[in-house]
Amino acid sequence: PWWLLLLLAFLLLVLCLCCLMLLLPTSTQHPAAPALVPAPVKEEPVEEQRLLAPPPPRPPASAPAPAPAPYLTLSFVDAESKPITKTWHDKPLGLTFSKDTHPVVVTKVVKGSKADLHGITTGMKMTAVEFTGQD
Repeated sequence: PWWLLLLLAFLLLVLCLCCLMLLLPTSTQHPAAPALVPAPVKEEPVEEQRLLAPPPPRPPASAPAPAPAPYLTLSFVDAESKPITKTWHDKPLGLTFSKDTHPVVVTKVVKGSKADLHGITTGMKMTAVEFTGQD
């Protein structure tokens, strides 16, 4: 088509102009204009400035770091009816309990788990549950 030939001719012209621009000298001074030479600057001695010590850093805000909220608090009664309350801050609990009986009874304690470390034993009755965590 005729328009494709016209486009190719235009692109060739642009390419030639770009190459010519690269070959031409890039002097910006007019040949008749005298070169301007800046006048020498007389340097004066600079007085030494005293460095002031920076102010002491401000003490950090005395807002106490919030203690981690307990995850779960469970209360139990052992075989001698002695109340025991323990708090877990993370999972897993390390114990299994009955789901169909009342009161809820601990049916299994995983050896070395947090429940085992808290002194929870099989057969303890759960008397209260307080959930204060996010999960």
